[in-house]
Amino acid sequence: MKKILCFVLALLLLMFCSCSVKQDEGITGDVKDSENAESVDDAVADDQKENDEVETEITDENNAPELDGEIFYVAKTLANLGCKESDGGEYYEDAVSLCEAVKNADRETFAQYTLGKSEYYGFLDDVNISSYTIYPFEFTDETMSSMNEKGIYPAAGDNYLVMFDVSESACDEFKEGENFYWIGLDMEDAVSGNKLYGFMPIEKVRDGLTVSYDDDYAEHFIDEFSALYFRNGNVSVGRNYPDTFDFSDSSHLITHLMARSPVYGDPPYTLDEVNEFITSSFDGNEGLKMSEMELFSWTSAGKVYESDDPERVYGCSWGHGGTSAEHRIASVEDDGGRCVYTVEYFADYSHVALAKCADFYFDKLENGLLKLTMVNIYDDTGREIAIVSI
Repeated sequence: MKKILCFVLALLLLMFCSCSVKQDEGITGDVKDSENAESVDDAVADDQKENDEVETEITDENNAPELDGEIFYVAKTLANLGCKESDGGEYYEDAVSLCEAVKNADRETFAQYTLGKSEYYGFLDDVNISSYTIYPFEFTDETMSSMNEKGIYPAAGDNYLVMFDVSESACDEFKEGENFYWIGLDMEDAVSGNKLYGFMPIEKVRDGLTVSYDDDYAEHFIDEFSALYFRNGNVSVGRNYPDTFDFSDSSHLITHLMARSPVYGDPPYTLDEVNEFITSSFDGNEGLKMSEMELFSWTSAGKVYESDDPERVYGCSWGHGGTSAEHRIASVEDDGGRCVYTVEYFADYSHVALAKCADFYFDKLENGLLKLTMVNIYDDTGREIAIVSI
């Protein structure tokens, strides 16, 4: 028994010594193989270096410098608009002057470009702009060709995409960080006198970058209504229903709309046609009384539109100037039978200072006319709508 016990102890001791040697070898290595060990270590180090470089490259790509991200955004945005960067146009210095006015909260200079009142631009006092970068751009030849075929044209001759770097902001017009705006400049407008055709966030630029001269009756309706009825205090904030509208002194509005419509053609019109148009185009409105119709006679088409019918004396010769209220169609909802046009009205000629907003609700009639069912006015700032008269 003692012999067996001694044998077991001897065997355990031998195993213990063997494990200790192997463990020491794993930690210190073998001096005899040190040269090979150095070679292995160098190879591992090289592999690690390559891995570090690859990882660094990937990291740099995912966290590209801010300027690279900005340039990428500009290129992508312009491409989506069918545009490309350019060398700048005739009004580049004006773009710089406008950007400086924004950066320095120079409301007077800013107002000189918009032809609005300087107090409209108090938001400039509520933003701290660290810097800005101007990117001149233009439409590509392909885009211009396509636009011309569709009767669409650039709103301004000179276009600039500007990145304003905002460090602090307490206004809705700018947020902290990068803000991209479109600036559109051209020669002074013959009527309004301004040359800043647009200053708006890039998110809205599709609505302002171009103009079209299509024959959208709804837009004509809104344009005429806004200039000749809406702005004269005949409607108020909230819901306005057409059955309360009084057209006894709105001869130009009615006959202009009739001339624009797909039904009545050129003036002059009969009394019955005038009332027929009013009752079908303004929901619930009973039209004009006989005595009120006399107020319309002074707008007789006269010699411009001669007629052998003595009943056709109502209409406008269009031989006079016109008036328009500064606005833009912000959005359109159309389900086929009804449509809602959201309109923004402005207190300046560059569409920067909002005056108020309105939603026009129309029913579509089978004869191509529209029946106005309601005008909802909201976001009234108290500013007067800018008017253009010729």
